[in-house]
Amino acid sequence: MIEVPEWRLSLEVTLKNETNTHTATYCQLASVDSGGHPRVRTMVWRGFDESDHGILMCTDAGSAKRFEFNQDSRAEIAWYFVDARQQFRLSGFVECLSINGDDLNLREQLWSKLSAGAKKSFVDNSMLKKTAKDFKFETYGDVVPEFFTVIKFQPVFVKKLDLRSEPHGQQAWQLTGLDWVKKRLVPSL
Repeated sequence: MIEVPEWRLSLEVTLKNETNTHTATYCQLASVDSGGHPRVRTMVWRGFDESDHGILMCTDAGSAKRFEFNQDSRAEIAWYFVDARQQFRLSGFVECLSINGDDLNLREQLWSKLSAGAKKSFVDNSMLKKTAKDFKFETYGDVVPEFFTVIKFQPVFVKKLDLRSEPHGQQAWQLTGLDWVKKRLVPSL
């Protein structure tokens, strides 16, 4: 396991301090479509992959973002925390883990952490609903549906902006090889 990077520790502290803010786990994830245009959507953070500190989210196998990431894995996350007045911007790459031989354990772990309501909503709203026979939530229960896809975001650059101070405090980290290096930022005018 890779040593826990400083950016993750900082993000975890912010998440812990924002537990009373119901939107703290919502972040904006941008992809690039087949025409080279950016596409952004709100996603729910579901945790970290402890083996490499990837950021985990989930989606439906029939979603446009899954196809976009399969064509171009570049992505960026913008994550704003209201109470802390902090923003994290993370640039990196996405891997979509589906039932086709990818990390089944990670999919099972993520599915098991979802509430019954989230599981039901996921199944009831699947984009592949029309192709499945006997498509009911009760069919799945704790069995991971084949259309449940984990989005694993691997950051290579992280920037933290603290809006409480004037001028705004900034920190940045760059992945170099297997090591995270703190970057020196020049204040903008």
